[in-house]
Amino acid sequence: MDDRIFTTVNAFARATPWLHGVLLGYATYGLVLFAVLLGCGWCFAVGALVTVIGYLLVRRLLTVLVLRLEQTRARPLLTSLPAPVCLDSVSWR
Repeated sequence: MDDRIFTTVNAFARATPWLHGVLLGYATYGLVLFAVLLGCGWCFAVGALVTVIGYLLVRRLLTVLVLRLEQTRARPLLTSLPAPVCLDSVSWR
């Protein structure tokens, strides 16, 4: 059996005692941290995706609605509405 890899890893571990705590934390909580980051990424992606799809659907529906209103008999009704009153022309005395 070849011991070179074991000896190399063991020598690296002895030369870096400051890394023991980091690797112990990674070994203990690495899977939990991965699951949390995966869940956050999924929520962010789904939330962004839902927002974009919702925006595109609402924009499409409003466009279709406006085009339908212009093509139907509602166009004269929409154009015959009175213009808004300008507040500058109203006498406040």
